[in-house]
Amino acid sequence: MFTVCLLIGVAGTAVASGSRELETKSDTVEADAGERAFASGFCRPATAAVSGGFEADPVVFGEPSPFFFLDGSLRSGGRSWPSEAANLGAIGGARGALTSFAYCRDERVKSKRVTVSVAPDETKTVSAKCKRGTKAISGGFDADDIGFAAGGPFFRISVSRRSGARRWEVRAANSGDETGELTSQVNCRKGKGLKTHRRSTELDNDVFGLEAKCKRKQRIVSGGFAGPDFSGPEGLIPFASMRVGKRGWRLAGLATGDATVYAYCEKKVGGSH
Repeated sequence: MFTVCLLIGVAGTAVASGSRELETKSDTVEADAGERAFASGFCRPATAAVSGGFEADPVVFGEPSPFFFLDGSLRSGGRSWPSEAANLGAIGGARGALTSFAYCRDERVKSKRVTVSVAPDETKTVSAKCKRGTKAISGGFDADDIGFAAGGPFFRISVSRRSGARRWEVRAANSGDETGELTSQVNCRKGKGLKTHRRSTELDNDVFGLEAKCKRKQRIVSGGFAGPDFSGPEGLIPFASMRVGKRGWRLAGLATGDATVYAYCEKKVGGSH
């Protein structure tokens, strides 16, 4: 489980919201079955991690394959965006890769988090809220680590998305046999809020990829996802939540039920392309 400061700011030359494109910084690590993977994209000095995402190798049925369960992806220290996962290797136990993305530019961003305890066989939603006068620009999640031995919490993240203009909502089921902690992080800025575009699909135990896209005069700032939790026969296991090009956000995973990807977009200004 990540250790994250309660309130994180980045000093620098203030710029207007949306004044230039985000720069992508990434880090990739590999993990064998039965190992944890930790990767962290890290922004250049004088820039902030405005948003971030992750991509893990997907499960492939019928052949040796990794099987990653994400239990953390959020902003840390102002300039980095770490992601963490357990490779359970359920299908043959293959080695796989996890990539964490930090999307960076010179912008003042502050982070806030809220943590709740989740009992065994319980599903909870937790949301962190920006203070008045600021808007949610991105967000992330963190949960107690998934272990490989018997015992402990086992979180399955099914929702990480904006909720209104100032909140970031996270939902997860704890299918382990011990109580664990679940955290929502919201990253906030002054200025205009973001426009939301979404795309949904219905799945039946399918490995999928789904993309939501900003309009032509907009550009992507961050994204999120939502699907069923594991309190019933349906569920979502996300393998990727990441920026695609200048206007798209992609969700990939394994799901039964409705899965939705969200793209959070801003209007281009200053003649940017």
